[in-house]
Amino acid sequence: MSIAKRPSGKWRAQFHEFPGGPRRTKVFDRKGDAQRWLDEQRVNIARGEYVDPTRARQTTFDAHATAWMAAQPWRGSTRDKTESMYRTHIEPKFGVRPIGSLRTSELQAWATGLGATLAPSTVEGTYRLLSSILRAAVADRVIARSPADGVRLPRREAEIRVPLSVGEVVGVAENIVPELEVAVLVAAATGLRQGELFGITEDRVLWLKRELVIDRQLVTPSKGAPFFGPCKTARSTRTVPVTDEVLSLLAQHRQRFGAGDAGVVFHRDGGPWARNRAAARISDAATKAKVGVTGWHALRHHTASVLIAQGLGVTAVARMLGHSPAECLATYAHWWPNEDDQIRKAIARTWATSAAAAVCD
Repeated sequence: MSIAKRPSGKWRAQFHEFPGGPRRTKVFDRKGDAQRWLDEQRVNIARGEYVDPTRARQTTFDAHATAWMAAQPWRGSTRDKTESMYRTHIEPKFGVRPIGSLRTSELQAWATGLGATLAPSTVEGTYRLLSSILRAAVADRVIARSPADGVRLPRREAEIRVPLSVGEVVGVAENIVPELEVAVLVAAATGLRQGELFGITEDRVLWLKRELVIDRQLVTPSKGAPFFGPCKTARSTRTVPVTDEVLSLLAQHRQRFGAGDAGVVFHRDGGPWARNRAAARISDAATKAKVGVTGWHALRHHTASVLIAQGLGVTAVARMLGHSPAECLATYAHWWPNEDDQIRKAIARTWATSAAAAVCD
């Protein structure tokens, strides 16, 4: 680090980020100001907090975001969903901007604007993606701080789910394409996620044990061939008990349609069902059946509602769905019956005799 007086009478301060690294310079009217600036840079470098301002000006948001997303260890479906979210809601607004030019106030206005047209959950997911990209820029010393810090999202009201009734599930099954009729009923009786359902192969059906082995899921990326991938979480790997009725449905389906490629139970002319095609089919069926809740995941919620209505506890429901108990409670707590009366009776039974004896004494 050094300071030199220029012919103009001004003072030029200069330093190198690291030995042999690029030289950074700045000109000041007074020598004292130049020295204070050098001292600040020396401290920042020593702390590992130095940020080259030229990188923030020269790096576009899209260049940094694209490189960051490419480096993430996402599964194919997660990558497709995340990149679609970025290209739809973030890149058009901030892509060409220098990443150092973004301000908290404009990010706040952007988030508020999203809330006017998108569901709160979508706004939250989009904001989290933007925030993650900017945090990575801070970690890479591209910017000193994230302008996403301090942004407030629209209030997210608690979502009250209304599960499908048995009649509605049957209505969807009756109106879907024949190849998926049994798939709807099996999904409603097992609570499988869409990828788990369409990833079932014949060797995963344990007929004598009356179980389905769920240890993988079908992944159908937007580009490339479908493949079997790992389950969503470690808890998602499980065996799911099934009834004799479900096994009978699977047997009838097998007799009618046979097995698909790699032994897939539910297939489309032998090939796997692409995620978007299967989603479109159940949406169409729900419309025909005049059912308001659409999507394969609605059948998973139906399973949870049936188990809870029959008195099963959090642990059993979570195990069936491949959830953690905490996640299960966060999603379905409002479906469990109120236990206030049971609490009163339990306390009354325990204390009635002792309390009466104490009063008599």
